[in-house]
Amino acid sequence: MNLDLENLIDEIENDFDCGMKVFISKTNFKIISLPNFDDSFFEENEAWNEQISELNRDGESYVEINIWDSSFSYEIMKSFAENVCENPLKNRLLKALERNLFKNLNMSSLSKMKIAKNGLNTRK
Repeated sequence: MNLDLENLIDEIENDFDCGMKVFISKTNFKIISLPNFDDSFFEENEAWNEQISELNRDGESYVEINIWDSSFSYEIMKSFAENVCENPLKNRLLKALERNLFKNLNMSSLSKMKIAKNGLNTRK
Protein backbone atom coordinates (compact mmCIF):
# COMPACT_ATOMS: atom_id res chain seq x y z
CA MET A 1 0.00 0.00 0.00
CA ASN A 2 1.36 3.39 -1.02
CA LEU A 3 0.30 5.87 1.67
CA ASP A 4 0.22 9.59 0.88
CA LEU A 5 0.90 10.82 4.40
CA GLU A 6 0.76 14.51 3.48
CA ASN A 7 -2.75 14.22 2.03
CA LEU A 8 -3.86 12.05 4.94
CA ILE A 9 -2.69 14.67 7.45
CA ASP A 10 -4.29 17.47 5.42
CA GLU A 11 -7.62 15.62 5.41
CA ILE A 12 -7.47 15.06 9.16
CA GLU A 13 -6.55 18.68 9.82
CA ASN A 14 -9.36 19.96 7.57
CA ASP A 15 -11.89 17.73 9.33
CA PHE A 16 -10.69 19.01 12.74
CA ASP A 17 -11.06 22.58 11.48
CA CYS A 18 -14.69 21.76 10.63
CA GLY A 19 -15.34 20.48 14.15
CA MET A 20 -15.50 16.84 13.14
CA LYS A 21 -14.54 13.75 15.11
CA VAL A 22 -11.91 11.81 13.16
CA PHE A 23 -11.38 8.06 13.19
CA ILE A 24 -8.64 6.24 11.29
CA SER A 25 -8.43 2.57 10.38
CA LYS A 26 -5.48 0.73 11.91
CA THR A 27 -5.29 -1.54 8.87
CA ASN A 28 -5.81 0.58 5.75
CA PHE A 29 -5.68 4.17 7.13
CA LYS A 30 -9.19 4.92 5.88
CA ILE A 31 -10.59 8.01 7.56
CA ILE A 32 -14.13 8.30 8.85
CA SER A 33 -15.11 11.78 10.00
CA LEU A 34 -18.33 12.51 11.81
CA PRO A 35 -19.82 15.65 13.27
CA ASN A 36 -19.64 15.98 17.02
CA PHE A 37 -23.32 15.32 17.73
CA ASP A 38 -22.80 16.56 21.30
CA ASP A 39 -22.33 20.01 19.76
CA SER A 40 -25.69 21.72 19.28
CA PHE A 41 -24.54 22.88 15.83
CA PHE A 42 -24.79 19.36 14.41
CA GLU A 43 -27.85 17.14 14.22
CA GLU A 44 -27.86 13.42 13.59
CA ASN A 45 -29.41 12.60 10.25
CA GLU A 46 -29.35 9.94 7.57
CA ALA A 47 -26.34 11.49 5.82
CA TRP A 48 -24.05 9.95 8.47
CA ASN A 49 -25.68 6.50 8.74
CA GLU A 50 -23.14 4.73 6.53
CA GLN A 51 -20.13 6.04 8.50
CA ILE A 52 -21.83 5.35 11.85
CA SER A 53 -22.70 1.80 10.74
CA GLU A 54 -19.13 1.14 9.67
CA LEU A 55 -17.79 2.34 13.01
CA ASN A 56 -20.34 0.23 14.88
CA ARG A 57 -19.50 -2.81 12.75
CA ASP A 58 -15.70 -2.43 12.60
CA GLY A 59 -15.05 -0.16 15.57
CA GLU A 60 -12.20 -2.29 16.90
CA SER A 61 -10.18 -1.58 13.76
CA TYR A 62 -10.51 2.21 14.14
CA VAL A 63 -8.98 4.66 16.58
CA GLU A 64 -10.14 8.20 17.22
CA ILE A 65 -7.66 11.00 16.79
CA ASN A 66 -8.06 13.66 19.45
CA ILE A 67 -6.64 17.16 19.74
CA TRP A 68 -4.69 18.16 22.83
CA ASP A 69 -5.71 21.43 24.39
CA SER A 70 -3.04 24.14 24.69
CA SER A 71 -2.49 23.69 28.43
CA PHE A 72 -1.81 19.97 27.97
CA SER A 73 0.54 20.77 25.07
CA TYR A 74 2.35 23.25 27.35
CA GLU A 75 2.80 20.55 30.00
CA ILE A 76 4.25 18.18 27.37
CA MET A 77 6.73 20.87 26.26
CA LYS A 78 7.66 21.65 29.86
CA SER A 79 8.24 17.99 30.67
CA PHE A 80 10.38 17.61 27.56
CA ALA A 81 12.44 20.68 28.44
CA GLU A 82 12.99 19.45 31.99
CA ASN A 83 14.30 16.12 30.67
CA VAL A 84 16.78 17.50 28.13
CA CYS A 85 20.27 16.42 29.19
CA GLU A 86 22.18 19.25 27.52
CA ASN A 87 22.20 22.11 30.06
CA PRO A 88 22.49 25.10 27.68
CA LEU A 89 19.56 23.86 25.59
CA LYS A 90 17.60 22.86 28.67
CA ASN A 91 18.08 26.32 30.18
CA ARG A 92 17.01 28.08 26.96
CA LEU A 93 13.87 25.94 26.66
CA LEU A 94 12.87 26.43 30.28
CA LYS A 95 13.53 30.17 30.04
CA ALA A 96 11.26 30.39 26.98
CA LEU A 97 8.54 28.46 28.79
CA GLU A 98 8.87 30.64 31.88
CA ARG A 99 8.16 33.68 29.71
CA ASN A 100 4.88 31.95 28.79
CA LEU A 101 5.64 32.12 25.09
CA PHE A 102 3.95 28.79 24.56
CA LYS A 103 1.54 28.53 27.47
CA ASN A 104 -1.48 29.88 25.60
CA LEU A 105 -0.27 29.26 22.08
CA ASN A 106 -2.95 28.07 19.69
CA MET A 107 -0.89 25.41 17.97
CA SER A 108 -1.90 23.81 14.68
CA SER A 109 -3.87 20.60 14.75
CA LEU A 110 -0.89 18.68 13.47
CA SER A 111 1.19 19.39 16.54
CA LYS A 112 -1.69 18.58 18.89
CA MET A 113 -2.91 15.29 17.44
CA LYS A 114 -3.15 12.31 19.71
CA ILE A 115 -4.52 8.87 18.99
CA ALA A 116 -7.02 7.74 21.60
CA LYS A 117 -7.74 4.05 21.89
CA ASN A 118 -11.17 4.32 23.48
CA GLY A 119 -14.13 6.64 23.57
CA LEU A 120 -15.57 9.09 21.13
CA ASN A 121 -14.85 12.32 22.99
CA THR A 122 -12.66 15.03 21.47
CA ARG A 123 -10.94 17.19 24.07
CA LYS A 124 -10.73 20.84 23.12
